[in-house]
Amino acid sequence: MIGPVTDVGADLSVFMPRAEAETAINTMQADINTRAKSSTLAAVATTGDYASLSNKPVIPPAGITAADLSVALASYVTTSALTSALATAGVSATRLTATLGAGGTVTIAHGKTVAPVIVPVSRYASDQEFVAVVGSVTATQVTLTGKRSRGTLLLTSGPFEPAASGDIVEVLVIGR
Repeated sequence: MIGPVTDVGADLSVFMPRAEAETAINTMQADINTRAKSSTLAAVATTGDYASLSNKPVIPPAGITAADLSVALASYVTTSALTSALATAGVSATRLTATLGAGGTVTIAHGKTVAPVIVPVSRYASDQEFVAVVGSVTATQVTLTGKRSRGTLLLTSGPFEPAASGDIVEVLVIGR
């Protein structure tokens, strides 16, 4: 703590009137009192190094896709646990089903007030898989196309082909 002006052995009045000096010292002391002691700060506050941060969020590695998240959610989180956690955060999740129109595309309203996270959900009909491909997402709607598994897998092409008009795709819409 800074001592009172009377503790100063020299006469400072030649530099500044006593009242101004006391006001300046009191202002500095008040400012010092509002600052945290470095010994009470977390290591990251003094190092600036992300590695010093504790309780870091889990950040998926580069290359993780929405389809990967869909599989992870289906595998590890129950629907009731996810719904409860989202509701606590003021977020809702809605599963939407859409039939693709001409050109294998559809634009649907999602019912959120800001652009949400759209997660494709695999849908199966017999032995064929249908997956939505998310296009443009706005505060009110999302445009989807789709992929469907091929009936016969050719060595020169992948396991999916573009979905066609009439195919049905599903997405999970997460947002406020």
